[in-house]
Amino acid sequence: MKAILGSTCLALLLLSGCGEKTEDKVEVKKEVMKKTEEVKTVKVEPVQDSASKTVIKDMATDLKESTNNAIDKAAVIAEKISEKSSEMMVKVTAKTEVISEQVMEKAKVMKKSLDKKYNEVVNASSENGKKLYLKCAGCHGQNGEKKALGKSAVIQGWDKAKTIEVLKGYKDGTYGAAMKAIMISQVRALSDENIEDLGSFISTL
Repeated sequence: MKAILGSTCLALLLLSGCGEKTEDKVEVKKEVMKKTEEVKTVKVEPVQDSASKTVIKDMATDLKESTNNAIDKAAVIAEKISEKSSEMMVKVTAKTEVISEQVMEKAKVMKKSLDKKYNEVVNASSENGKKLYLKCAGCHGQNGEKKALGKSAVIQGWDKAKTIEVLKGYKDGTYGAAMKAIMISQVRALSDENIEDLGSFISTL
């Protein structure tokens, strides 16, 4: 626009310096002024800037739409994952409860079986110890309340560990005083299991 105005002014100056008639000059000047005013009123659109803005606007719109679509898809996927996770948790929880119940039932069965075996062993041991003690009762008394031959210690009230230690000591010759010789012959034939059974029974006296 500045270039057009400059050209118009230049033409005006050139015309005013020529040797035409004054009337002609006035007419030309008026015509130039009119054209100048027309040029001023012309609105020149920045075509390039407008096109750039349109392209940028279109790109921004596309980006917004694609972003929204991606967010929507992500939301759907997240919801599906959440549903699947919930389903899996329900299944895992149910399966865990079933397994726990099965384990508890098996544990109860095993405990009953172990208790039964233990009682059988204890009873057998007690019965065996009781039978073995019949041989001892003549000197120590029915309840271990006597001093054997008036010389030994009273064994009533001894715990199992002490009784086993003394009997094994007699057997290998590392324990005993006045009763040592007699007791060696009494315990020589006893197995370790017999000594265990005797110790269990004597501890109950």
